[in-house]
Amino acid sequence: FMTKLDAELDRYQRYGNQISVIMMDIDHFKEFNDAHGHLEGDRVLGALGQIIWDEIRDVDVAARYGGEEFVIMLPRTGAPEAMAMAERIRRRVERHFGDGEKQVTVSFGVANCPEHGKNLHALVDAADKALYASKHAGRNRSTVYAGE
Repeated sequence: FMTKLDAELDRYQRYGNQISVIMMDIDHFKEFNDAHGHLEGDRVLGALGQIIWDEIRDVDVAARYGGEEFVIMLPRTGAPEAMAMAERIRRRVERHFGDGEKQVTVSFGVANCPEHGKNLHALVDAADKALYASKHAGRNRSTVYAGE
């Protein structure tokens, strides 16, 4: 993922195309695993990966970023369009996992190049901070980076 994002940022330097990054985290995933077991947690990760795959375009890149975090790069995409994608995925996750005992929700952070960062680390850091803002605001939401 980082290699592809770095290459896309090089293209930004040449052509000026916007790039958005979405960070996604499963809300309360440790508690979910503790309550339902790691096999069920793995099923959730697989289902989320499929939902992301179904929603992204061929030019987008998605990857598992950490334990329960995913990251998506959207070339030639502004923050409003990235927010719309994050919300589509969020709503699909809500519908897929419903309101039952095994309910799963996700939170998102969105950042855009050049507005929120022009290099790999600044852009990923901005998306991560926006994700933290979503979690701090109550989870199960999407937030665009708003600065420090």
